[in-house]
Amino acid sequence: MPNLASLPEMQDAIHMVLANQEVPELQRRLVVPGGSLGGARPKSLVEIDGEPWIVKFAEDNDFDMPMAEHAAMTLAAKAGIHVAPTQAIPVGKAHAVAVKRFDRLPGQRLHAMSAHVALRAAGLPMSYPEFAQIMRRISPYREIGQMQQQLYRRMVFNILIDNTDDHEKNHALLRNPRTGEYTLSPAFDVLPTLQGLGYQGMEVGISGHESTVANAVSRSRDFGLSEKEARGIIREVATVVETWRGHFVTCGVKPQDMDQLHAYIDSGRMRQMRKEALT
Repeated sequence: MPNLASLPEMQDAIHMVLANQEVPELQRRLVVPGGSLGGARPKSLVEIDGEPWIVKFAEDNDFDMPMAEHAAMTLAAKAGIHVAPTQAIPVGKAHAVAVKRFDRLPGQRLHAMSAHVALRAAGLPMSYPEFAQIMRRISPYREIGQMQQQLYRRMVFNILIDNTDDHEKNHALLRNPRTGEYTLSPAFDVLPTLQGLGYQGMEVGISGHESTVANAVSRSRDFGLSEKEARGIIREVATVVETWRGHFVTCGVKPQDMDQLHAYIDSGRMRQMRKEALT
């Protein structure tokens, strides 16, 4: 397995691929697909401190997306969301983001099933509430409530941080090889998409994909939550998202990238929605 010393060569190979240039054989081996969940960005499997991590690279543009992803993932952790560990690793003038594999144990692979597969197999719409209900069927009964609350917290964070790429392939369940039951995987691929669409990748509530707090509350009971409990979670997450600027700066996001992020995360619509969430 490649290690951190191979990252500059990997980045060079990715730039060649994006430019439709021939990639030398030795570099080609470094970017062979390694089977990972979610995401369309260039990535590779590497070993860090003896454990497997997925490294996602920056593409050929001025915005340091890997650093923004690391900042968003660590902000999500502050909001009480169980996230996959990440590292921002300098590569050339930008960064790569390393995400620790959560579908691996020492000497063992865990079967991971995306929300897309689970919902399609059940003949259900691609929605957060329906995914929460799937857990009632296939998850350990003592963990269902906690998992549904985790999913709800994740949905609200995605809405408030403007992550509209939260489609059903960016959520997963992990199978217990002993019992055959499934548990919600850590969150991954959580980052601002810088699009301001106002619609989430998965349905949120009675207003479909609409990115609003009201829509998030509308089907809270499908997550095992009363309206009061749901609004309490929304308030907690909004309180953390309000601190995003200081957190992103502390993580090392560049000033020019902060300006671009500010234009979306602090747009009039988003600020108004956070204000509603905090009342």
